[in-house]
Amino acid sequence: MNSSTGHFGQSTSGHENSAELGAILDPSKKPFLIVFTDMDGTLIDHHTYSAAPAREEIEALQEMGMPIVCISSKTEVEMRRIRAEEGITDPFVVENGSAVFWSDDNDVSPTIAGPGYDAIVEIIDTLPENLRSKVITFKDMGIEGVMEATGLNEKNSTDA
Repeated sequence: MNSSTGHFGQSTSGHENSAELGAILDPSKKPFLIVFTDMDGTLIDHHTYSAAPAREEIEALQEMGMPIVCISSKTEVEMRRIRAEEGITDPFVVENGSAVFWSDDNDVSPTIAGPGYDAIVEIIDTLPENLRSKVITFKDMGIEGVMEATGLNEKNSTDA
C-alpha cells in the first residue's frame, strides 16, 4: 500500500471541529502516526474498487490504532460506501480536497474547502457558448455516458 505518514500536531486551536478531531485521533499513543492514502490504484484497485490486496495492511494499521485518512477525487457517497466496506471509520477527504469529513456521524458538519459540484456546474453553464461547448460534465454525459467513459457500473456511475 502506497501511503505517507505524518505526526499529529497537538494544537487544534482555531479549528471549528477540534473537539470532534480530538475524539477521533488519540495523540496519547506514542509514537502517534496517521496514514494518509489515496484511493484509486493505492488503497483500492482502480478498476474493481476492491481493497483486497491491501486488506492485511488495513487490519494491521487498525490493530495498532493508526488512523487511516482516505483522500480522493471521489464523492462523499462513494467514499462512505468504500470505507464502510473496508471497516474504515477515520476522517476522510473528498473531491480533491473540497471537503473534509471528521466523522461518519451525519450530524457532524464537514469542513468545506470549496464550492460543491452543483455550484461549479452552474458557473460552467454561464460560460460563453464557444467555451461551454468544450466542457463536458458528468451531468452533460448522463449515467450511460459516465458508464461508457469510465467503465464503472451503473451504481458507481450514479455515485460519481
